[in-house]
Amino acid sequence: MRNAWLARAAKRLRELFHGISEKGYPLDWIPDDIFKQLKEYWASDEYMALKRTNKANRASSAGGSLHTGGSITYPATLGRTPTQSEVFMRTHTKKKDRGQWVDRRAEDTNQQYEEEIKRLEEERAALIAAVDMREQVTLLNRELTQQAEEHKQEVQALSDRHAAQIRRLQSSFDTQTTEFDRWKSIVSQMYSFMQNMQAGSASSNVGMPPLIPPPPPPPPPLQHGPSGATDQPPSDADRSPHDDPDYI
Repeated sequence: MRNAWLARAAKRLRELFHGISEKGYPLDWIPDDIFKQLKEYWASDEYMALKRTNKANRASSAGGSLHTGGSITYPATLGRTPTQSEVFMRTHTKKKDRGQWVDRRAEDTNQQYEEEIKRLEEERAALIAAVDMREQVTLLNRELTQQAEEHKQEVQALSDRHAAQIRRLQSSFDTQTTEFDRWKSIVSQMYSFMQNMQAGSASSNVGMPPLIPPPPPPPPPLQHGPSGATDQPPSDADRSPHDDPDYI
C-alpha cells in the first residue's frame, strides 16, 4: 500500500510541476526563492536538452510503454500462474481487442522475445541431444569395454589350452626324438659289430685249405696193346664203381 501511495503521489507531483513549468499554473505553496531557482533550471540548456530527448522518445516509432493490465491481478482472472509471454501480452494489448498491440514497440518487443525464446529452446534441444548422444556413447563404450574384456578372457583361456596342447606335443616330440636317438645308437652299434665280425672272419681264414674239394686228376694217356689194338678207356657202363676216386 505504501508503494502504491508513493507511486501515485510521484505521478501527481510530476503532473503538477509540468503544469507549473509549461502552462504557468499559479501556486502559493512554493517560496519565491525556490520557485526562482526552478525557473532558472527549467530555462537551462541541460533541462532543455533533457526535454527534447524525452519528447523525441515519445514521438519515436518505437512508442511508449503502455500498461493495460487493469487493477485486478492477471493470475486471479486466469486461475493459474501465467507465463511471461502471457503477462506481456495481457499488459500490452488493447482491452477491447487483446489481439491488437497498444503500439509498435510492444509488438516488436514481443516478436524479439518470441524469437529469443525459440532460439533458446533450439539450443536447449541441441544441448539435450548432445547430452543424450554423450550418454549413448558412454553406454556404448562401456558395453564395448565389457565385451572386449569377455573376449579377452575367452582368448586367454583358449591360448592357455593351446599352450598346454603345445607343451604336450613338445614333450611327446622330445620323447620320440630321444627314443629315435636311442634306436639309432643301437643300430649303429649293431652295424659296427657286424663289420668287426666280418673283418675278424676274413683274417681267421688266412692259410686254411678251402672247403671246396679239388678237381679230379686228368685221365691217363692211351696205350697200344700187343695185338696192336688201342686201349680205350672203359665206358661208363663198363666202369666199376670202385674206379671212382671219390667213391667211399
